[in-house]
Amino acid sequence: MSTSFFQFSVRTVVNSGAGSRTLLPEMIKGLGGKRAVLFTDKGLTQAGITAQIKELFEIMPGTPELVGVFEDIEQDAKGEIINRGARFFKECNGDSLIALGGGSVLDTVKGIKWMLHKGLDDIRDSLLTGNVMEWWPEAQYIFIPHVAIATTAGTGAEVSPVAVILNEKLGIKTNLLHPFINADMAILDPDLTVGLPPKITAFTGFDALTHAVEAYFSQKANPMTDAYAIQSIRMIV
Repeated sequence: MSTSFFQFSVRTVVNSGAGSRTLLPEMIKGLGGKRAVLFTDKGLTQAGITAQIKELFEIMPGTPELVGVFEDIEQDAKGEIINRGARFFKECNGDSLIALGGGSVLDTVKGIKWMLHKGLDDIRDSLLTGNVMEWWPEAQYIFIPHVAIATTAGTGAEVSPVAVILNEKLGIKTNLLHPFINADMAILDPDLTVGLPPKITAFTGFDALTHAVEAYFSQKANPMTDAYAIQSIRMIV
């Protein structure tokens, strides 16, 4: 039977615009965080982006503090790296998460957040059946302050309640769905994308375009998703 029912949610507060990264320490503080841990990759560190984020906490003494930087995230959100990231977070006695990077970094931190929430030692053991889907009301809010800073266009991983995780034990990519693993707040600062190589800029732009086209033609499209899809296509073109 066909139905007109649909559910639409954008839980993450999006902060967009040049220089918006400077709001980060205040966001962590507002969310109740005192000891933040930053997760990123070596490429962004080499490009000087990580240093820009660290500097925000250095010029603002007191709380919140940046108590650790984990920069070993690789392409694809790998289960073994998620495990290491969760251990690093505990070793730093962290209480809040900052994800800085593209889709792989953002999904890795979602996996770490879910893993900490569940009290797991190895996230791969909970992804043995492939996709894991947890829905409200069984899935409850995760009380770990979480800010995502996207450095590429296209993935939407800073706001989506889905993480694509590579389970090396099975040799497959799995989908983790939970309405509260996405960031509480997202920062979209175009200044952080200026140093991207032209090919990566073009690639991520086309990625965003294909997502918009896909959303518009999806059989599960609704008036809200159509509005976002059409405007996204206009802006990208």
